[in-house]
Amino acid sequence: MGAPTSAVFSGFFLQFIEHIHIFHLLKTYNIKGYFHYVDDILIIYNNTETDINQTLTDFNNIHPNLTFTSELEIDNKLNFLDITIHKQYNSLQAVIYRKPTTTDCTIPYTSNYLNEQKKTALRYFIYRVTVYPIDNDEKVREINTIPNIAHNNPSPNQLIDNFIHKNVTNKPQTFTNHQKEKRKWVAFTFTGKEVYRITNILKKLNLGIAFKTSITIFKDFSIHPQPSTDSMFQLGGIYQLTCRDSKLQYVGQTGRQFHTRYK
Repeated sequence: MGAPTSAVFSGFFLQFIEHIHIFHLLKTYNIKGYFHYVDDILIIYNNTETDINQTLTDFNNIHPNLTFTSELEIDNKLNFLDITIHKQYNSLQAVIYRKPTTTDCTIPYTSNYLNEQKKTALRYFIYRVTVYPIDNDEKVREINTIPNIAHNNPSPNQLIDNFIHKNVTNKPQTFTNHQKEKRKWVAFTFTGKEVYRITNILKKLNLGIAFKTSITIFKDFSIHPQPSTDSMFQLGGIYQLTCRDSKLQYVGQTGRQFHTRYK
């Protein structure tokens, strides 16, 4: 939540910090590898050459609004993003990592979303199995986990079996750099299965297809007075909407003015 430019300026700031301060520290402490993704950093070093505690202290002295914490490998294993890296004698092995607090919750199949959006999480899990450098045993374990996640959301058995079989047996589509530059995206409002007939034709023309829904809280919920005419709706915060027909309630949070979120 918040201003859409926040992530952009955060990226600018972190790149500035890396260029001015961090790269110098990497050289000073003889860091072998530095990998940064959003707010997660993976550092590779030789503990006979690098004092990681002093390195952490100097990192925390870079800027008063930045606080770095460290997590060291245990039993030659370290979690980074969604994988566990296992350091072996002459190689590295990766397995899929899930936090202890992770739940199986994705978009429930019974929710009022497009089927394409409901399948997104499952498609991501399957794509991860096919492209991550994990061994065959780990791939089998992960593929057996995906149906359990789908069942818990809950999805029909036939849909799960067909979807997983189709996506596991077919390798993910890849594009050359030239194709990526030429590729254009088209957004379709999903109105039913008939839309797939059109989009399947366009996919053959190297067009990226995105779906959007016509279902919005602006259309499904009526609020009186209208948000644009009441000063209370000029604020952000936590809000609750109640459907007049089903009496079901929707609770959300927004950092923008509520009338903007409502529209």
